[in-house]
Amino acid sequence: EVFYDDGPAEGGFGRAIEGYVVPINCENSGAKCVPSTVAEKQWTSELVEGGVLEVHSDGKKESSQSFEYLMAHFGSKVPHQDVAKSLVMSKPAEACEPLEKDVKGNRGSCSFVQKAEQIQNAGGVAMIVSSLHSHLLRMGVEPRWKGLNTAIPVVCVSKQAYSALVGESYGGGSVTFHENRQVNGTVWEELEKLKNGEGWPR
Repeated sequence: EVFYDDGPAEGGFGRAIEGYVVPINCENSGAKCVPSTVAEKQWTSELVEGGVLEVHSDGKKESSQSFEYLMAHFGSKVPHQDVAKSLVMSKPAEACEPLEKDVKGNRGSCSFVQKAEQIQNAGGVAMIVSSLHSHLLRMGVEPRWKGLNTAIPVVCVSKQAYSALVGESYGGGSVTFHENRQVNGTVWEELEKLKNGEGWPR
């Protein structure tokens, strides 16, 4: 399936984004699910899991700050890096109820996918959530089908990054997303282990 977003035009429509349905085989416990064929395993291994979020103060083209982000296991591709999106704080902040407008939401008493649905319904183009930890994580949803209606990107940033985004949202700031394969869940998992004293040479 192919659809077009508001990135640079390709054939007069915008950036073309292709999607593939990949059959998944799961263990009886459901703990581990992997693609069925070698080709599908290779394709999924090349997916972009994160990147760098650049913050632009008061509509300026040059970025004032940059932070890493990780994408959730549900939702769509982030906007093209040439397309800046305005920062707006959600009201209510936890995004568990219908919103006025939103691109950011606090963690709270409802699931990430419920927050994403509220943000999407309010016309938001992305959801940026703060990690409660020093490390980033890829948010998920169980069962997976509950995330199928999420048509906006959902990303996780650090507490430091989120604080900066909140401040910029009150001053007319915007953000751009820059995909980078070097920013991924595996690297952040290793960093978390090192922080917890695991994996150091003895």
